[in-house]
Order: sequence, then C-alpha cells, then structure tokens
Amino acid sequence: MKYYGVKNLEKYQHYKDRDPKWVKLYYSILDDEAFIFLSEIDRCRYMTCLVLASRTNNKIPADPIYLRKVMRLDKNPDLTPLLSCGLLYTCDSSSNCLDNDYTNAPVPNRSLLSS
Repeated sequence: MKYYGVKNLEKYQHYKDRDPKWVKLYYSILDDEAFIFLSEIDRCRYMTCLVLASRTNNKIPADPIYLRKVMRLDKNPDLTPLLSCGLLYTCDSSSNCLDNDYTNAPVPNRSLLSS
C-alpha cells in the first residue's frame, strides 16, 4: 500500500508515545516558500494532512476515498501540489515514513522569492 508522509512532522508533533490532541504550528511556516506558493485550498489541505499525519504516525493512507472522508470533502483531494513542493512525500508499507528515511523530497524553488 502507498502512504503519504508530512515533511518535518517531528517539528510539529512532539508527542511520541500517545494519541496527540493537537499539533504545533510555527508562524515561520508563513515564510516557507513551499507553503507561500500554495493556493488557499492547498494550504488548508496541508494543515489537514498535518493533523492526519499526527494521528497515523506520519503514514497517511494514499487512498482517495479515505482522504475524502477524513478531510470532510465533497470530492477526492488532489495532493499533487503538496507532493510537488515537497511538503508531502510518498512511501510504502515497508517504510515507516519518517523524514530521515526519505531523502528524495523535491527541493522548493528558492529563486521564486528573490525576484
């Protein structure tokens, strides 16, 4: 089975041994290029993925029907923008989906902010 992981989840989620009731969200995300260039809809999807990742030990099932249900959407979500900018990455059932196990996340285009 394929899964999604949230890049840097350990920064937002410090609970390691129990079901979290919340995740930390630093205001520095507003300066993150990958986040800045997302649409409003994709930013909301990213926030939802943060919460889902904390509940699933950063192993969100990449099942569109499941995602539509838990994200409370009317149609299947398109997570391509989150994957393209590197905020989400894919892994499989043999991996534990932790960042240190995943090294192929796309690097955000740093030149976008310098123009």
